[in-house]
Amino acid sequence: MNKKFSFVLVTIIGILYLIYTPLQSGFVMHFGELDFRLGLLDICISLTNKLHIIGFGIMAIFMLKALDGKPKKYLLTFVSIISFSIIIEITQIFFTEGHFRLRDLISNSAGILISFGLYRLIYERFKSLKGIKHALINLVLVIFQIGIALIIYYTFKEISVYIGGENLRKYL
Repeated sequence: MNKKFSFVLVTIIGILYLIYTPLQSGFVMHFGELDFRLGLLDICISLTNKLHIIGFGIMAIFMLKALDGKPKKYLLTFVSIISFSIIIEITQIFFTEGHFRLRDLISNSAGILISFGLYRLIYERFKSLKGIKHALINLVLVIFQIGIALIIYYTFKEISVYIGGENLRKYL
């Protein structure tokens, strides 16, 4: 997967999501809730959002690949994806029954930071491989991102239930 393809993929994913949110509501606008709570239970619950951790982590991997060789690629990736994440939260205020939840930014950030570690540990060591071996490295990155997200999910699900009570289990 070359840099240009990675950049195009990240751009398409971003545009599709920004179109999806208004389409989901039928372009009916409303003003949702702003939720800025960020206690210990909120942080634990945010880390049970495995789809955010996986999705934003994979997006970060593609963006890192697109920026490979650039100085400050990690900073650019983090700022770009968190900015995109904030835009998503804002569109959810106006177009869906959703909320702007600060805790969603925690799970998104967790996915990005996990991908940074995987990228440094795996991709940067083996990026000189060519052909099918290079493709396998990409697959390994995605599989590890999913695996770590699931470990985090099950761990923080139990912690959240311990802190918030057993009736919280059915919501996680």
